[in-house]
Amino acid sequence: MRADKTGGRIPEREHGELGQRSRTSPERVGEPRIKMSMLGRYGPAYAIPALLAFAGPAVLVGVTHGGFLPFALGWWVVACVIALVSNRRARIAATSALMPVCVLTAFEGGLFMLPAALALLVIDLRGRSETADSHGAADPSRP
Repeated sequence: MRADKTGGRIPEREHGELGQRSRTSPERVGEPRIKMSMLGRYGPAYAIPALLAFAGPAVLVGVTHGGFLPFALGWWVVACVIALVSNRRARIAATSALMPVCVLTAFEGGLFMLPAALALLVIDLRGRSETADSHGAADPSRP
């Protein structure tokens, strides 16, 4: 403890002097912290469904001379929303649920998104089975 100008006792801080600026500036307090970028979250195998999801509607935009642009923007938004899902189980469920939608919306470009959805589903399912195998979940010696 130390004394202030009026004679009162002021406790000292363990990690520095009173009045010292904290390491987090006030400007950064309200900023959201992003732990990982999209490129850091997904491996290189995920580039295949991402390219297919972009290329399918892009081809239709080019063929229709821009007439398909509103539908393409919609499909690209759906692809971005799926890409933001970090939970593999939820992404598998969402991708599986969207496959019938892709077939039903054939005239709105759904069939052009189907290869991207299939590729994403295969990659996610394959990654899940490899993870389960590496953790010993399928070990036959365990009861």
